[in-house]
Amino acid sequence: MAATAKSSAAAQSAASVSSSAAADSAAKAAASSEDAAKQATANQQATEESTTASSSTAGNVDNATFDALKSKRSGMTTEWSSDLAAKAQARAQQIANNGGSIPNEHWSNGNEVISIGFGAGSSVVDAWYNETNMTTASGTGHRDWEMRASSTHFGFAQVGDVIVGVSN
Repeated sequence: MAATAKSSAAAQSAASVSSSAAADSAAKAAASSEDAAKQATANQQATEESTTASSSTAGNVDNATFDALKSKRSGMTTEWSSDLAAKAQARAQQIANNGGSIPNEHWSNGNEVISIGFGAGSSVVDAWYNETNMTTASGTGHRDWEMRASSTHFGFAQVGDVIVGVSN
């Protein structure tokens, strides 16, 4: 009987250790799952903050560039166009996606200006006006675009270091 009691005690002890190990394993798995959920939430929040910052920055770029152009065109009608800004956004994205390569049809589109590597606002508006490091089919295409009296509505967008302006 003593041997049976010892066997029974050993079996209970082994079962207790096994239960304890299983409980530890389950607790670690739950903690790991909780950590993964926290990390996923943190990643989602970071993405949302980044998207918000990009949208905010894009708005500031658009406004700064538009305000600088409006100042340069003193006395001429210069109004913001959300539709033209959407076209500028699509073109800026296209150019950025193609590594800064300007599409061939740009060279015959007198309603569009592009800059790569200039800051928004007066920096890019002055560069266009003075044809600073610009490539143009006519020699004064960017300045002509800025100062054309028949253009009354404008939209701008920036993706990376690409800024695009579109007019009517």
